[in-house]
Amino acid sequence: MRGDPSGLDVPRPSGAVEDLPAGCGLDGPADRGGFSSVGRMAPVEGPHQPIGSADAGREHRVSVSIRPFTGATARSWRDVGLSHIFLWRLIVQVLPNVSVCIPAYRGENFLAETMSSVLDQTYVDFELVVLDNASPDDTGEIARSFRDPRVRVVTNDKTIPAPDNWRRAVELCSAPLVKLVCADDLLHPRCLEMQVTAMEADPGLAMVAARRHMIDESSRVLAPARGLNGLIGVRSGVEVARRVVRSGGNPIGEPGSVLFRRADYTTVGGWSPLRPFTMDLDLWMRLLRCGDFLGLPDALAAFRIGRQSMTVNNDEAIALDQKAVIAGLVARPELHVRWIDAAIGQLHAPLGRMRRRLLFSSANRDADHGGRPPQAPTADNGY
Repeated sequence: MRGDPSGLDVPRPSGAVEDLPAGCGLDGPADRGGFSSVGRMAPVEGPHQPIGSADAGREHRVSVSIRPFTGATARSWRDVGLSHIFLWRLIVQVLPNVSVCIPAYRGENFLAETMSSVLDQTYVDFELVVLDNASPDDTGEIARSFRDPRVRVVTNDKTIPAPDNWRRAVELCSAPLVKLVCADDLLHPRCLEMQVTAMEADPGLAMVAARRHMIDESSRVLAPARGLNGLIGVRSGVEVARRVVRSGGNPIGEPGSVLFRRADYTTVGGWSPLRPFTMDLDLWMRLLRCGDFLGLPDALAAFRIGRQSMTVNNDEAIALDQKAVIAGLVARPELHVRWIDAAIGQLHAPLGRMRRRLLFSSANRDADHGGRPPQAPTADNGY
């Protein structure tokens, strides 16, 4: 692992990601399709324009060069790229470079939208694994209705706990890079393109994260580009740990906004059932024992706040699990967490919880006035 363990304020060269001007993300008018920072999320309509500044995603060790796609040229590139990749795999039996897995339970309301957002990626060398946790609704039928050759659908014999389902979803993946997406969340069309480019450019990275929009049941953006405060650019595990402690919560975000290496996941033991409400944060901090962290400034995913999601209905349990994970970080001497970090985190934790409750309340009000029909309780559609 690299990085200065002495403190949070590590000097960065001019032109690093954190030096980019505001407004260079994915929410400007230059981005055709994908996410919009206000109102309803714009539909994905195929090829997309360059994302913000030409320097977006550039850091002192990682250069993410985004080549523009325009009109028919972009569409034909994507079609030709897909056909060539599948033909090559058929001939030499090459595994995909990325696995996107969706653990799903009672996901019929949103699964089709989630799968479409994955399959509409500009980066095409991936497989999509959908693990149906013996859902009693039409989750399995919806997943199997997609005829894309990159899709593989597996159904459990019986419903198992969410941590076990998440673990099995990753076990089914065959690629060296993995992303888990909850069955009601969304990806921006260039999410894999930007994150895979960064991971391939720097083998010292254990994970790449991006900001994400918070959306309601109708896919309207409630809060744009949330997360990664103080975590843009390449950061060591020490820096990330101290930022997490100071936040009093999870500043990195949910699985949909993160890409990690399968080998590192296996090394640290994968999703832990000991913290069922903070499996993501717990895994992120263990992954950083294997390498560095890269935070991208763009919003490349969307986290859905539904009336019956696990996040909404277990606020107290989530807070307790976050407190336990943070206490574990404070107790690790190699992370150099200072007393002031812990003190700031104790002040921020209740404020963050209050903001989360207000956001959930707003999402529920919107759902009661024109949202989708309520669904049975789920564990973020991954139970």
